[in-house]
Amino acid sequence: TSSFSFEPFRDLSLEITEATQSLDDMLKLFTAPERLDKQNSWRCEACSEVVRARKQMMIYQAPNFLVLHLKRFRFMERGKVV
Repeated sequence: TSSFSFEPFRDLSLEITEATQSLDDMLKLFTAPERLDKQNSWRCEACSEVVRARKQMMIYQAPNFLVLHLKRFRFMERGKVV
């Protein structure tokens, strides 16, 4: 079963990691597929079962103006900021 939803947006929060060296890299990371299982599993709307799934954000149509929030820090255990 596939599910699609379209939501208008004007801003994106992009993570800066050691693997990202350009805005293009950050956008690829943002749109990379994410596996939903264990702690972040998805509940199927058809059967109400908790199932493994894949989530992927895509930019279908860019807005006229776009605000990019570059996330420079990561939160670790015990509230430590890296």
